[in-house]
Amino acid sequence: MQFERGLLALQSIVLQLQGLDTATIASLIPLNSSLSTVPQPADYAFLPASQAEGLLAASVTIIKQLPPGFLLPQWPLYFRTFKFYLGHPASTVRQAASGVFKHIVARDASNPVIAKLVLQGLAAHWPVTREGVDVGKIPVLPSALTWQAKEGRLLAYDLILSFLISNHQHYLFPSMLIGAPSAATMTTPQSKPRRYVTRDSIDGVNCPASYGCVSRLLRRFLMPEHPTRSV
Repeated sequence: MQFERGLLALQSIVLQLQGLDTATIASLIPLNSSLSTVPQPADYAFLPASQAEGLLAASVTIIKQLPPGFLLPQWPLYFRTFKFYLGHPASTVRQAASGVFKHIVARDASNPVIAKLVLQGLAAHWPVTREGVDVGKIPVLPSALTWQAKEGRLLAYDLILSFLISNHQHYLFPSMLIGAPSAATMTTPQSKPRRYVTRDSIDGVNCPASYGCVSRLLRRFLMPEHPTRSV
């Protein structure tokens, strides 16, 4: 029941972002099959910045509570609406819309289907030419995207890829998420794990336990502590 209420609330927010009135929303939400008949992005205009930011923030709150994969049955409806607001004239709205896509991917990070749908959709209808490629053999359509839409898509890409890289690094190096043990758990000096590295120093260099210290961590773990000197 709670899941259904959350899904209905999200559908109502999406329809409000599309500029539909209350009566129309009330007639569409109970009938899931009718949600595909709402206007396309070219048929409606942006909401005011303050209103759009509030609705996008509410969308993130609901997305965090819903089970993974909840968007798939009505994916075109959700995706085209949130993508449309990546091109909003207000930069704060573009940032809010990019955060929605980041949380959609983060909600089910172990499922590559969602990430693939989002990343491919964000790159669609944006032709890119490269030097050294025979463009004449590749049909390239002129891009109708505004600079705001391009910036919004890049913001979404930045947030998503940063999350995926961070999540992968934490999977490879779970010790990076572990803080220093308390004095109560350190009964003897021998109880300290061999590979434990404090947050204050790594090999005598002040450096927090962050991604920039991965190379130092690897050298500390893989190289012998007392190398044999050649004579």
